[in-house]
Amino acid sequence: ETMISSMWNTSTCAQIAVTTDNRMGYRKKTMDTWRPWKLLATTEPPQEYDLPLGPNVSSQSVKYFKDGCGKVGVNGVFSFNAAPSAAQLIGTLPIGFRPRTSKSIILQSSKNDSMYEYIHSNGQIVLANTTPAQGFTVGRQIAIVASLFTAI
Repeated sequence: ETMISSMWNTSTCAQIAVTTDNRMGYRKKTMDTWRPWKLLATTEPPQEYDLPLGPNVSSQSVKYFKDGCGKVGVNGVFSFNAAPSAAQLIGTLPIGFRPRTSKSIILQSSKNDSMYEYIHSNGQIVLANTTPAQGFTVGRQIAIVASLFTAI
């Protein structure tokens, strides 16, 4: 283990540690009382999982993951096997990977138009208002570019 310790005065101190199993954390001492260690990050790349897809959705590798800081991301390419509905379910994130509240994500179709869609707190990734004119037609490839969010 590697540890860095810094003392500001006789009653306040902080420590940062990197463990042999690739975790990094910190703790702080105030008035002779140490606070519990808090995990900052792991240094390993996150494991990616295949997103469970909705009906009529084909994947060219839509993945979800959780990074070392507990942030969840979704990315990949998919297409529709049938005309998408106005509230088409793309896929569902499992428990432990869902946002606390609905989050916007960006979908980019191969027609180069972007739309903001949603990952709901129940894990469902849903198109909000889909029309063929927006590029969400059968067989057309669509990319998901989701920013990282904190899972509940």
